[in-house]
Amino acid sequence: MVEKIMEGVTSWWSDVKAKGGEIIDKLKEGIKNAISNLKTIGKDIIDGLWQGIQDNWTSLVENIKSKFRSLFSNIKELLGGISSPSRLFAEGDRRTFGSGHWSWFSGRN
Repeated sequence: MVEKIMEGVTSWWSDVKAKGGEIIDKLKEGIKNAISNLKTIGKDIIDGLWQGIQDNWTSLVENIKSKFRSLFSNIKELLGGISSPSRLFAEGDRRTFGSGHWSWFSGRN
């Protein structure tokens, strides 16, 4: 009877080892496939971003130009509606430059 129990345990242990090896092999295969899928997903994301930039480049450039035009327009308006601040300063009109700043700039403190 002890021999039968030992045979049963030995047979069971062999089955467990075989199934354990199969499980480990399947896990390895699953991890390898997951890594491959992640590479594909990452490549697809980068390709999609690049295609989106290419498709919308003109619109992006126009939006940036518009923002800068608006910025410079607001600066001109802030400076009193002058068309050329540098020309105005060159001609000696200091009205748009704060008096405290102008005295520092001209050396009169």
